[in-house]
Amino acid sequence: MSKELTEKQQKIIDFIKNYIEHNSYPPSYDEIAKYFKVKKPTIFDHLNALQKKGYIEKKTYRARTIVIQDNIKQVTDKHPQKFPKVKDDCIAIPIVGKIAAGTPLLAIENIEGNLKVDRSIFKNADSFALWVKGDSMIDAGIHDGDLVIINMQPVVEKNEIAAVLIDDEVTLKYYQANANAIRLIPANSRFKPIIIRRGTKEVRVLGKVVGLFRKF
Repeated sequence: MSKELTEKQQKIIDFIKNYIEHNSYPPSYDEIAKYFKVKKPTIFDHLNALQKKGYIEKKTYRARTIVIQDNIKQVTDKHPQKFPKVKDDCIAIPIVGKIAAGTPLLAIENIEGNLKVDRSIFKNADSFALWVKGDSMIDAGIHDGDLVIINMQPVVEKNEIAAVLIDDEVTLKYYQANANAIRLIPANSRFKPIIIRRGTKEVRVLGKVVGLFRKF
């Protein structure tokens, strides 16, 4: 590391370090921006500068993957502050909103928040959450406005409920497939199955539904 930190960059490093110590995972970009009362593009600029200087590593295609480099000696907690603390037995599951065309699933522009849940409920770190729109799966107990938890996996078994990306839209359906076509079956008799011939559209399994949260 050949370049020194600015005062603002030092404070951001201190915040990230303290957050990780308290929570066992790094803060989201939204949380950093909220703490410093600035917009996310400003935080992106600071983090990009910190990465170029070798103080952090960040992976933009995954949520909460800011890593403090181990060989940092200059970074010290010069400005002791009280940081928000979340119980160590919780994990943060990214909530995916509308997927921007051509971007990875967990790209920052697709993440609209995080759901914090106990590790004893969901242990799979490769999970994400989706808001349910419509009632095509109502007979499976999945209602409009529910938040479903998805285990990220490219393959599901026949008739498992899957999150499937069709072009740039996500749908939840029972999944069936053969050599000629993919069938996505709703759990509501008012809706017809979606049948997609192989090669006619871009279809990708994002994962399997493993949980559901609902507000009353």
